[in-house]
Amino acid sequence: MDKIGAGAFAEVRAEINENGEEVAVKRILDKYKDNGNYTHRFKKEVEMLNKLSEHPNIVPLIEDRINEDNQEYVYVMKRARCNLKEFMLKPSIELTDTIRFSLFDQIVEALAFAHSKDVLHRDLSPNNILITESFTVWIADFGLGKDYTTKSIGGKSSIAGHGTAVYVAPEQTEKLSNATKKSDVYSLGKLFYFILTGNEPPYVITSVDRFERLIKRASSEQPDHRYKDAIDFKEEYEKAKQIQIILGQDDKFNRTLGELLNSNPKAPWNEFHEVAMKCNVIEHDWFDFIEPAMEKLKDINVIYEYVEHIGEDAALSFIKLFRERLREMPGIGWPYSDDYRIGIFAENLYIGSHLYTSIRKEALELLWDWAAKEDRWAIQDRVMSFIKDNKIRDKSLADHFAYYMLETGKTFRKLNTLNTRLIQQDSIKRAVIRLQSN
Repeated sequence: MDKIGAGAFAEVRAEINENGEEVAVKRILDKYKDNGNYTHRFKKEVEMLNKLSEHPNIVPLIEDRINEDNQEYVYVMKRARCNLKEFMLKPSIELTDTIRFSLFDQIVEALAFAHSKDVLHRDLSPNNILITESFTVWIADFGLGKDYTTKSIGGKSSIAGHGTAVYVAPEQTEKLSNATKKSDVYSLGKLFYFILTGNEPPYVITSVDRFERLIKRASSEQPDHRYKDAIDFKEEYEKAKQIQIILGQDDKFNRTLGELLNSNPKAPWNEFHEVAMKCNVIEHDWFDFIEPAMEKLKDINVIYEYVEHIGEDAALSFIKLFRERLREMPGIGWPYSDDYRIGIFAENLYIGSHLYTSIRKEALELLWDWAAKEDRWAIQDRVMSFIKDNKIRDKSLADHFAYYMLETGKTFRKLNTLNTRLIQQDSIKRAVIRLQSN
């Protein structure tokens, strides 16, 4: 079967067992079967996996086949979907903070369990963190003593295929026997940086947007400055995570649209859309969602750019949500004098989405809602101008607007002053005449 991993003295291949299940089989390379150091390390790893087998986030050991007389050094484990590095790079996966925290929670739990059993890992890196189809994390390669006294070109550790040297504690690079639980804590700090940011950590982490104190302490160059073990780290991590949740910063998509645009007025369209569709509100719909959305999309060209980038269906979902939040907005607590902006936004949306009939229909309905249903005078003037100046030239749109006008059963007094002889679209003219007669 295919080779799915390799180290300095062993390789891992995918195989089908007697039950027809795909498993991962690790074995010492033939040329190292006489090397006592490597065979000892291999047997030690099997011992540690057996010792840690009760934890769900340690790679499950199915069986071991160690026969020193026959120089057989093999063990079989369940096969995962990919390793952490591959997982983080998959474009098909939306890496929300919920997923990031779930991955790291499992890593911390597994390592804290290992440290409670006095087991060190000594090579925690994205390559040794396995991810299953259900996003379960398995830590692999426990107990392998790596030799980090030399490094190959490009920053890789001297043990090929087992992560980059940046995850290895400084004291361990000098001598493997220097490794302690604090060395694993160093790797935890670097792993958390990688999971949070999606970037390989620098050798010295000087800043990070969130969890900075936790990460910098864990990955300190000085072992005495770190947490004493993964158990100690886990306790501080849980405290820090709760604080982030209280502050609403555990997930960037928990921010309101207003908070996003205040911090980054030029936020990319994908992020703008994701946060907008979450529609988080802390203070008031107007200030947290409606006003920021109109401010961001106040220009016709910007609206066109948004729709082109995000696509018709996504943009249509947004405008439907916008209208829904307007309908449900509390009647108090927002500046009524700004209601004219809704009319401007609706008209700009109609013009800026000129290629998309579905969005233009929503814009016309929004205009009528706030002119007739909500009886907003400033918006009524805009609707009057819209009709009188014959800005709805497409017949299908005109028919839709006329139907909606009558369907709502609402009108406004100013409409009675409109000279219907100026209206070119027959359907809108009939609708106005009917409403005037009412």
